Amino acid sequence: MNLEPAARALPLEICLDADSPLRLAREVRLCARSGVSRVEVCGRMDLAGLTPSPNCLQVARRAWGPGPGLLAMLRPRGGDFEYSPGELHAIERDLAACARAGADGVVCGMLRRGRLHLPALRRLCAQARGLGLELSLHRAFDALANPLEALDELVELGVRRVLSSGGVWGDGTPATANLAALAALYGRAGGLELVLAGGVDAAAVLDLRAVLARGSGRLSLHAWSGVRRASRLDPWLLRGLLAAARR
Repeated sequence: MNLEPAARALPLEICLDADSPLRLAREVRLCARSGVSRVEVCGRMDLAGLTPSPNCLQVARRAWGPGPGLLAMLRPRGGDFEYSPGELHAIERDLAACARAGADGVVCGMLRRGRLHLPALRRLCAQARGLGLELSLHRAFDALANPLEALDELVELGVRRVLSSGGVWGDGTPATANLAALAALYGRAGGLELVLAGGVDAAAVLDLRAVLARGSGRLSLHAWSGVRRASRLDPWLLRGLLAAARR
C-alpha cells in the first residue's frame, strides 16, 4: 500500500492489566507522567480483557489524577460478544459501578448474529450519557460481518470511538498487515475516532501513518503488547512509542 505518511501527532491509549492494584497504580502513574492520552483499565488480560473491579478503578483514578482519559473495559466474560439477557443486565450494572469508581468512559461491544446488537447498545449509550461517560466500541468490531456498514450505525448511536486492527477478531494479524482495510474504515468513519489496535509498537507507527492519507478525521493508537516486557509496562518501550506517535 503506497501511501505517503502524514506528519501529525497521534494520541496514544495504553491498555493496562488491573489484576495487581499496586502494579496498576505504578503503571497508571507512568502513563500520566509520560503524556499518554488515555489508559484503558482491564481485568484478566489472559482472557483479552474483562471488567475491572471498582476497587482497581478507584486505584487507577487516584494514580491518573483528575484529568480526563481513564477508561474501563466492560466485558463480563471471555469468549464471544453475544450476551444473554442476564449478561446484558450485568454490563449495565457494571457501567454504573465504573461511573461511581471514577471512570471517564467505558469500552464495550455487544453483537447479535454477526451484527451490532443495536437495542442493547442504544440502552448502554443512553445510560453512559446520563452518567457523563463516553462510550467506545472495543474490538468486537473486528468480529462483525460488515464492519464498514456498522460505522454508520455507531455514528448514529453517538459512540465516541472504535478500536480495530482491520483484520478478523482472533486471527492474530497486527494492524500493519491490514492497512488497506484500516484506510477504508478511516475514510468512512466520519466523526467517529478510529483507534488502531493490534501489535502497535514504535516500529509499526510509520506504516500506520499511511492510513492518515485516506481521511481527515480523528485517529489514535492503542497499545498493549508493544509496550510490555516480562509482563510489565516497560518505560523505554512506552517512550519509544510516544516519540513515534508525536513525529
